[in-house]
Amino acid sequence: MDDYLKKETLQAIEKISGIEEKFKDNQALTLEELENLFLFYQIQNREIALSDSRFDYSKFRHLYLIYCLDLEFNSTFYKSNPNKRASEYLDLKKLKEINQKEYNPETHKELEKFKINNQLIIPVNNAEVQKDKLLLEKSAKDWATVCLNERHSDEKLKTIAKETRDTLKKKNIENFLNDSLSEDYKKDVFKGLLKSYYVYHESIKIIDSIDSRNENRFFTLNGVGFEINHYSFTHIINRHYAEILSSQSIATSKSFHNTKINPYTFNVFVEDLISLIKAKGIEDKIIVEKGQAVIIKYHGFDYAIFFNEYKYDKSKLVLETFFVIESNNPNATRLIDKINNSQNIELDVNLSIYVN
Repeated sequence: MDDYLKKETLQAIEKISGIEEKFKDNQALTLEELENLFLFYQIQNREIALSDSRFDYSKFRHLYLIYCLDLEFNSTFYKSNPNKRASEYLDLKKLKEINQKEYNPETHKELEKFKINNQLIIPVNNAEVQKDKLLLEKSAKDWATVCLNERHSDEKLKTIAKETRDTLKKKNIENFLNDSLSEDYKKDVFKGLLKSYYVYHESIKIIDSIDSRNENRFFTLNGVGFEINHYSFTHIINRHYAEILSSQSIATSKSFHNTKINPYTFNVFVEDLISLIKAKGIEDKIIVEKGQAVIIKYHGFDYAIFFNEYKYDKSKLVLETFFVIESNNPNATRLIDKINNSQNIELDVNLSIYVN
């Protein structure tokens, strides 16, 4: 084992030991910590430990990422082979570098092919697929009930519940629970509910991760303060990321980000953008207020950033949404007119901003 791998291994063991100690002492753990411990227990085949209810979301996430591209369950699906270790076949240093890069579908396909050829992942038999399908259907029904509740006291649940009712329509969710939807609508609502459940937890994970690293998500631009919070991530990820995972109500009406902007490091992107604006000396030309769009061009795509009052605290301004402007979208006319009547100022390589 080379020095790099030895150091990485020791750090990983130390990290997981600390998480496990907190877990056994019933201390609060972040979703990221629970996910790391879940994966560790999976490798160790610790079935009794994995039955703990604190791993419910980790179990869901594990299944969802296996089946999400075909929620009609007709494909060949793969799970990790418990009898083989990836470290025996893969250069972990190189794998870590790949995982930290921008998502590349070709690299992903090659890695999946390698895992299949070396039996690091093996086909899931039909009986297990059907069992997993029932678990995901139960998750969707349980989450549907949560989203129909309009009296949550928790702000995060209020946010995702309303977001889900708005995008899937309350009546459709009710009919999904009553099993009175047509087959196509049933599949679509099922798909939307699973994504909603995933987005709710991933948004919490992102915020917790940002805060644990002491990174900034509270900003000031041209004298106006705004923040990125759970509401921001819920709205942006649910409506403008992962088109293939989205219900038709979203997929047919929203624009979707490419892989250049990672939602898990979006706060860093915003911080860098503000720094570049200030360095260029054009901060006073940027309007940050409710209903006004800040428009940028990034890697050839035009993006709109919108702000709004935070619904649960009107004294706060939040970054509400951030999306690609598509010329064929009739709702984009006002934004395209603004672009055509603005000056484009370069901020950095592949990044510029439109100002009046």
